[in-house]
Amino acid sequence: MRTAVGVEIADFLERAMLESVLEENNGKLKPKLKEYNMELEWNQIPYGSPLFHSLADGLNTIHDQSRFLLTHDSLTYCANWLNDDNSSFTVRFPANYELILGKDKKELDDQLGIKLKQHACTRKNPPKPLPKLDVLEKGKNFLIQKGNSLFIEDMNSNTYFKKSPTGEIQWLYDEQFAAQTLANLFYHDDPQAENIRLKILHRKYGKKTDEYLISLAQLTCFFDEGFDTYIGFEQTSQPDLTAVVFFYNTKTNYLNMLRVKTKASALFNQGILECELHSYIPEHNIKNLFGTYRDTGKLFPAKL
Repeated sequence: MRTAVGVEIADFLERAMLESVLEENNGKLKPKLKEYNMELEWNQIPYGSPLFHSLADGLNTIHDQSRFLLTHDSLTYCANWLNDDNSSFTVRFPANYELILGKDKKELDDQLGIKLKQHACTRKNPPKPLPKLDVLEKGKNFLIQKGNSLFIEDMNSNTYFKKSPTGEIQWLYDEQFAAQTLANLFYHDDPQAENIRLKILHRKYGKKTDEYLISLAQLTCFFDEGFDTYIGFEQTSQPDLTAVVFFYNTKTNYLNMLRVKTKASALFNQGILECELHSYIPEHNIKNLFGTYRDTGKLFPAKL
């Protein structure tokens, strides 16, 4: 299960079932399920009904041959154990990272800052291979490989390339295309990312802040596993450049949001990029932010 759905979800289900057994023994399971906004079903019968009043009935449905299926949307997870005889056990729970991780936002914010500062990158995967020319779309003096979008087309995972004089495909790294180059550095394990420093102002729970200086390579390595990365650019005048980066954890439905302000000269001359980080934002909260962009061209609101 840990391989299929990730450590966080697997650990939560194990912890939730152990706690449920203890609460049932004390006669307090129904209030606990209501507190967590969780639902249990055995053969589609809800817990607490006359036909399902013992958690052991549901747990005994699970065995080595059971098929496990996990589905979710932005608000709810549904974990199902299904058998060939049509028996089943179901656990529904909120897609709430505090519940799933068993920690509140203050603790998670503090731990994230410590982990980012102390992270030693040991990438497991080699750099992404260059794409074939036939999957690229032509841009203005460069080539675009279309990625996925997050809520709006302008927040995406596009990557950018150019052709060498001999016709070879190369990652775009060009001061004339600073925005596209910056986007590439969040996706491509480029040696230049080691030389680019990020001065991060981390805005945490309770209006607390923390500041630290790390390399761009260290940041992207930290969010390399378990997160999808999306980048958008605010409407700014040259040579100013403002990017908004989302690191989206699809397992627990939260995002970390980084705003990067720089000039092309800093990006290409080993400068320091000013950044602002907001962490552990629920997915459904992010969807409300993009109206600001449609009205003003600003992806990052003044206040969250």
